[in-house]
Amino acid sequence: MIKNILVFWVILSSSLHAFTLKEGFLKTLNNDPEVQVKENDLKKIKYDIDIANGLMYPTLDLRGSVNNSRTSTNSYTPKNGDLTSTDEYSLNLNQPLYDGFEASYEKQLQNNRYESAQYYLKEAQNALALTYTQNYISVLKTKDMMSLSSESYQMSEDIYNKTVRKVERGFGTKLEFERAKGNLEESSVNLAVDRLSFHDAVQSLYNHVQEKFDSTELVKPTFTYNLPHSEEEALSFALANHPSMLVSLKNVEVAMAEQKRDLKSFHPDVNLVGTYTLNDAAHKEKGVDVSNEYQVGIEIAYNLYNGGKDDASNKKSLQTIKEKKILIQKSNQEISNKLALAWNSYTLNAEKLERLQAFVKTRRLVLDTTFEEFDLGTKDLGSVIDAHLDYISTKRSMISTTYDLLLAHFRVLEAIGILSDEILKDKREEIWGKNKIDIDSVVKNNTDELVFSYNTLQNKELTKEEPLLEYLEEPVTSEPAKSDVASVTQKEENVTNLSFKEKFLQAPQEKYTINLATFLTQESSERFINENNITQDSFAFLFGEEEQFYKVMYGIFDTYEEAKKAKHNLRQELQKSGPRVERITIKQNLYKKYNEKE
Repeated sequence: MIKNILVFWVILSSSLHAFTLKEGFLKTLNNDPEVQVKENDLKKIKYDIDIANGLMYPTLDLRGSVNNSRTSTNSYTPKNGDLTSTDEYSLNLNQPLYDGFEASYEKQLQNNRYESAQYYLKEAQNALALTYTQNYISVLKTKDMMSLSSESYQMSEDIYNKTVRKVERGFGTKLEFERAKGNLEESSVNLAVDRLSFHDAVQSLYNHVQEKFDSTELVKPTFTYNLPHSEEEALSFALANHPSMLVSLKNVEVAMAEQKRDLKSFHPDVNLVGTYTLNDAAHKEKGVDVSNEYQVGIEIAYNLYNGGKDDASNKKSLQTIKEKKILIQKSNQEISNKLALAWNSYTLNAEKLERLQAFVKTRRLVLDTTFEEFDLGTKDLGSVIDAHLDYISTKRSMISTTYDLLLAHFRVLEAIGILSDEILKDKREEIWGKNKIDIDSVVKNNTDELVFSYNTLQNKELTKEEPLLEYLEEPVTSEPAKSDVASVTQKEENVTNLSFKEKFLQAPQEKYTINLATFLTQESSERFINENNITQDSFAFLFGEEEQFYKVMYGIFDTYEEAKKAKHNLRQELQKSGPRVERITIKQNLYKKYNEKE
């Protein structure tokens, strides 16, 4: 069984300046209200700790009063009598000597509350990390699904056009035409649905980061991270380290400290009290000295009976402790169930993906062969459409499984309780030893299979050629006009005089190219091109905003197979940079974004 988990996917050379999972998660943490509230709770509890620390300190109060009084006889108003002025000042000291251990348990209670609040915060961050990661992966998944629908539409359009030509030549039937037309319309609907799903996924991710982003800059990176060797080992780690379990355990300690603190009702309060009083210092009578008084003593307060309320309150606190212990079992069950589901998804999708990778290649060979035999007249249109639908269905299943496997890795980390830490810290250390298998062997073929031209779908509607004709209403000629031939010849002559960079930027969108390497400086990229003697077939361009890099592109190819063959034929020195086949329009747009700004 595979023991390594893909935490981030194959690092694309174009991702040196990109919207990474970590960057988006930092923005998500800053924008999430629940996380902000729990961070604020920590600050409030710190003040509660300060309050608890002051319970055994003495209190010292200064009081003062100044009064004027007049006493009148036989009158409702003060008309006669002497005016008397008095003043009094006192200094009062109260030092707790014994409070039934209330202060001690209060400090313990607040410290436990603070630790519990820390675990609550970590629990919220961990849950948020999974939700955010699901939306991040959803954007990548729906973008590839949209690209597959574009590929399917192009195939359906090719089938439709071939059927039209077949009908025009008298070899086709109206049934074949209507079926090809229906297949084209179905592909168009599927493309529209996938485009809607993609925009929904982008909006969901935006709700987390609260910032506009370019979906082409999302990264599918990779480094390996060791999982436990078994589900049982993973569960043992989760039950000891998951924030939800730590919260439940700490809440028991909070309840116990609260119960012990409230037992102070069964103990007396003993305080050292002292008072110094000064009278008539400002308004003393003639011949009379200022009076003062001081008192020092021990004050005891002990409740003997209050109707059984203290006893009932203590029993209630004991039930609260019991309740918190029950919640430990609930956390145990939730963690176990969550991990079991994540682990099943992780193992089953890994097995499923290995089989789908081989199956999709078989489906593609069947489709290509069926197309060839259809052109030769040995296969009917129904066979072509069936092969086309089988290929698209299998490829869609492979894309879905690929992202489900990627998400399963994150789900396992979340179930263990360390997902937010892994995203924030990018830890590469091994927690469960060195027994690991390279998971790249499972997804090694996906990079090639998932190369699609989806950039145009993000910013505008897919340009669609008009059908060649409505059924048998307009004639179709199979030979190009002379003016078209002359135009093409003139264009070919002009292209031969262009530099590779100009050819690259003017190449049609359906062409392919090889993303060869990425460098930090222009000098490094130019030296790489010159040393490998590829100046006639490559060029480097700048990309990035805050951090800028130089990307080297190589070759222009008519088909994906041609580009893939050229990539495999590159010299060993060029293979070291990890070249990758891509639609040329992706890099044309990237060039325009950073080199043709208005």
